[in-house]
Amino acid sequence: SGEMADGLLYPWVKPGANSWIQGLQAKPELNGEEVKILSLDRTSGRWLCKRTASGQELKLKAASLAEVEPVAQDEAAPSEPREVEWLRRGVHAVAFGREGLPDDIVRVLSVGADGV
Repeated sequence: SGEMADGLLYPWVKPGANSWIQGLQAKPELNGEEVKILSLDRTSGRWLCKRTASGQELKLKAASLAEVEPVAQDEAAPSEPREVEWLRRGVHAVAFGREGLPDDIVRVLSVGADGV
């Protein structure tokens, strides 16, 4: 049953718990919003949730409910290690957010300890 699978994959998704919306494609403006999980709608297999800010009720898949508040990329602390396993010498990458390199494709020559 869907509830069993959700319980194993997403143990934090349960009635009464708080969660945060993540990964919505249709309504990306809702990503990062806090919700209270009310109940499982067995017909749709989605969880009935109430938005903390507006009180609006939504039905969301368990995969769209994060255990902790997602941190927007531009708010991430610079000291946090980034996932850069793919970034190594000889790889081609697109430069963004750098003066003078607007979306240029660059070749990685070296990777510093700070990941820059």
